[in-house]
Amino acid sequence: MKIAVVAPGRLPVPAVKGGAVESLIDVFLKYSKNSQDEFWVFSGSENMSREFENGKIHYFQLKRLPVKNNIYNKIIRHYFPLNDDNEYLEYIIGTLKDIKIDCIVVENRPLFVKKIKDALKVPVYLHMHNDALVGKKREAKAIEKCSKILAVSNYIESCIKKNYPKAKISVVYNGISVQKFLPNNNIREKEKIREKYGIAEKDIVICFAGRFVESKGVLELVRSYSKLQYFANVKLVIMGSSWYGVSTTNPYIEKVKREAKKCKNKIIFTGYLSNNKVAELEAVADIAVLPSMWEEPLGLSILEAMASGLAVISTKSGGIKEIIKENSGILLNRDDKMLDNMTFYLEKLILNDEYRKMLGKNARKRVEECFTEEKYYKCFRKELNEQ
Repeated sequence: MKIAVVAPGRLPVPAVKGGAVESLIDVFLKYSKNSQDEFWVFSGSENMSREFENGKIHYFQLKRLPVKNNIYNKIIRHYFPLNDDNEYLEYIIGTLKDIKIDCIVVENRPLFVKKIKDALKVPVYLHMHNDALVGKKREAKAIEKCSKILAVSNYIESCIKKNYPKAKISVVYNGISVQKFLPNNNIREKEKIREKYGIAEKDIVICFAGRFVESKGVLELVRSYSKLQYFANVKLVIMGSSWYGVSTTNPYIEKVKREAKKCKNKIIFTGYLSNNKVAELEAVADIAVLPSMWEEPLGLSILEAMASGLAVISTKSGGIKEIIKENSGILLNRDDKMLDNMTFYLEKLILNDEYRKMLGKNARKRVEECFTEEKYYKCFRKELNEQ
């Protein structure tokens, strides 16, 4: 089958700058190597436009200006294509018009669907990673043109169904590498990694990995951790930045760092880390806290922490409830008691080694059973066969 994949267009594929959507495209392509499929993959780049091949995969990167991820741009981007979106679409259509493509997967950009479908007249699948379909006429036209919508969780499916009850939807859960994210039982290697970050051998390590933005609950985590200063051997490691691929600062990050000063240098801010570095650090941690403050579509960072065998604390938000089940993690209500409850469970996990390890073991098992890369690829590929 000849398949075109259209990334949102701000980050490159291969996912050298990170990005959940772009990383999942990489996963799909990786597991397609032994198939008969051929791919045309379109994405953006901040540096230069370029085309290159890797076996049966043809990559096309179009130079595009970065867009600040603020509320204003989110609203504009949702309701109206940005100026260079049209250039991106014309580039895609122009490249594919003389190729007998069997189907096209559009990643998380519903407003791209109609123009691509009208121009190329092939089946188009819309892969939705968030709840951005809110019931506008422009979206309705896009959905009419879709062969099917693929949603990353039952939560996203339910959001779409509220506004488009007749939409044809399947759920395909994200998957992560259980070979990359796994507990590190090599004592010498663990000591070496911990030493690099100023963490002692007997320290208990709490970690956060994700985008350093308000919706991810970093400030709430720091405030909860600051109540545990009577534990001399507990460190907090915060991995991530406000945008993919770079370490930058902004008023929110500065606010969190001011709050962190109360903790007497016991909080480590790593800035942006590659996926491999995140896996390395999580493998030597003990607890992960990912207190999402919005309706998380699913949560790759949570899956990665669970695969690493960590006891995970998160919130009852969106698709997270589909990941963490009984005895595979702790879910908090997002209410006025959330901080106190977070502190309570952190203290319990710090003091109760057996409970902490039990949650971590069950978390790893849960990911192995339901959220692996292999399972993701097989489910996604099966959907494309059913056109």
